[in-house]
Amino acid sequence: MSVWFVLSALSLLGNPTLPLEWRQGGKTTQIWTIPIPAAQNHGFGFHDAPDREKGQRIGAFWSPHQYQWMVNGGYFEADFSPSGYCRIDGRDLNTRVNPKLSGFLAIDASGRLSMHTRLPDRTRYPTILQTGPHIIDPGGNVGIRRHTGRIAARTVIGRRTNGDLLVLVTAPIDLYDLAQLVKQEIPDIERLLNLDGGPSTALRLGDIRIDNLTPVRNYLYKRKQTPPTP
Repeated sequence: MSVWFVLSALSLLGNPTLPLEWRQGGKTTQIWTIPIPAAQNHGFGFHDAPDREKGQRIGAFWSPHQYQWMVNGGYFEADFSPSGYCRIDGRDLNTRVNPKLSGFLAIDASGRLSMHTRLPDRTRYPTILQTGPHIIDPGGNVGIRRHTGRIAARTVIGRRTNGDLLVLVTAPIDLYDLAQLVKQEIPDIERLLNLDGGPSTALRLGDIRIDNLTPVRNYLYKRKQTPPTP
């Protein structure tokens, strides 16, 4: 069994501008967590960045006046096409569902983000991105059964049973360890879905600057805005 020693006074749901630090086997890993209360579920979107040749990183698309935060998006192939189903702002970029990717992020016209296990109704969502795997399966059970042996920076997005969302960006860590840690620290986590990681990992939040080492196909953001009228 893995044992985690939290070095920070913060929990995973603490101040998002300060990383949680945890230690396992003498190694310390930093994790930045962005909690999004259910009442603030609005203003989400994906920025498509199809021009790989420009070699642009997250800083080319980030605006502190426009966005609350921005992270890297989903997986892409060697030709820079999205690895799974991808529709951004009503434009179909890949209509093929990838059986290897277990989840979908969908954003409706109001900017509300929802998480799905099957391709949702395209007429309801102008933006849909397929990604995965679930490292915590829908229902709350850990979805990674054993250590993968792959240590890499990670970006994941999840939902709690009360409807709150959270985004985590980490220093290099095994997905199994990350799933176990989140389940331990946030027992009411209902699901947690993997986005791209490794050299694609990117984050902008306040003064936090984590640049992706290689170009990525899309970026997930949350706009600065007032809540929509009920």
